[in-house]
Amino acid sequence: MRKLRVGIIGFGRSGRDIHSAALLKLPEKYEIAAVSDTIMDRLSEIKEKTSCAVYDDCEKMLSDKSIDVIVNATPSFQHKEVTIEAMQAGKFVTVEKPFAPSLKEADEMIAAAAKLRGRFSVFQNRRFDTELLKIMEIIKSGKIGEVYLVRNQVGSYQRRDDWQALKQYGGGTLNNTLIHYLDQALFLTGFDIKRTSSLALKLLSAGDAEDFGKIMVVGNKISLDIEVTAASAYGFPRWVIFGKYGTILVENDAGDIVIKTKYLDPSKLRVLTEARNIKPYSDYKYPSDNIEWLEETDRFDNDYCAESFVRYHEAVWECVVNGGPIPVPPESARKVLEIVENSKKENGF
Repeated sequence: MRKLRVGIIGFGRSGRDIHSAALLKLPEKYEIAAVSDTIMDRLSEIKEKTSCAVYDDCEKMLSDKSIDVIVNATPSFQHKEVTIEAMQAGKFVTVEKPFAPSLKEADEMIAAAAKLRGRFSVFQNRRFDTELLKIMEIIKSGKIGEVYLVRNQVGSYQRRDDWQALKQYGGGTLNNTLIHYLDQALFLTGFDIKRTSSLALKLLSAGDAEDFGKIMVVGNKISLDIEVTAASAYGFPRWVIFGKYGTILVENDAGDIVIKTKYLDPSKLRVLTEARNIKPYSDYKYPSDNIEWLEETDRFDNDYCAESFVRYHEAVWECVVNGGPIPVPPESARKVLEIVENSKKENGF
C-alpha cells in the first residue's frame, strides 16, 4: 500500500486537533512529513511524536518534492495564496473551510487549479458524518417519501473573544459553524437552489462578527431552514427532515446521537375522494386517516466528527493513489460560499 507524505501548514486548533489527529489514525496510508507554523513552540510535540520536519514558514515544505499532500489549515484570509503556491508545486491540497474569504478569491483558486498540476479539495468534512450517511440511507430507501423540508438548528450560549469573533480574520458563525450545516443540507438534497433569504446578528461576541445566523434556501421542490445561535439557553434537535410519508428526527441523548424515523405505508391509506366528487358542504366531520405508524431507531456514539475527519482523509488517499473523485470538489463548495457571502452582504457583515 502506498503511503502518502503529507505536510500541514498551520498548527492551530484545526491543524493539530483535527488533521494531525486524523492522519495519525491512518499510519498505513499517511506519514506526517512536515509541519509549519509561525509559532514554533506549537510544533515540539508533533516533532517528537513523528520525527517530522518543522518550519516557521511553508516555503521549504512546498519545495520538498517528496511531499504528496498539503493540508492548508491557515486562517481563511491566507487560504488562496497558500493553496495556489502548493498547487504550483504539484501538490494535492486540502484547504480548510471556508476555502476563501470571498467568491472572487474562490474563483481565482478554481481557475488556478484548472491550469496547474496540483488539485484541491475543500475540508467540508461533515459530508462524511455518520449521522448524515445514515440519513442519506434512510431517504434513499424511500421510507419517508419525497423530502420537502430540511430543518437544522444549533443552539448554545457562547461569548466568543478569540480571532473568530473578528470579521477581518474571517470570523463569525456564518463562516465557521453554519457553513457546515448548510453544506450538509445542500449535499443531502442535491444542491437544489432557487432563492435564499437570511438574517445575521451580533449578540454576544467581543468582536464585530455575527454570532447568530439563519439561512433559508428554497429550491424547486424543497426548502432548507438552517440556524445557528450562540445565545440560546436550550439546545434543539440536530435535524428534522420531512417527507411525504414520514419524518426523520435526530437528537442528542447524553453521549449518543439518536435517529428516529417515523413513517407509514401509503398503500394502506384509505382512497381519497376524487376532487371532482368533493361536495361543497361538510358532513360535520373532518377528514382523517387511521394510520399505522412504523417507527425505527438508530443509536450511535457522538464522536464529535472524529470519524468524519478520518473518512475525509481516506477519501483524499483514494483520490491521489487510485484516481478516485475529489472528496469535496471546490465547485460544489463554491455554491455554499456564495449563499454565505450573500447573507453577509444583505445583513451588513
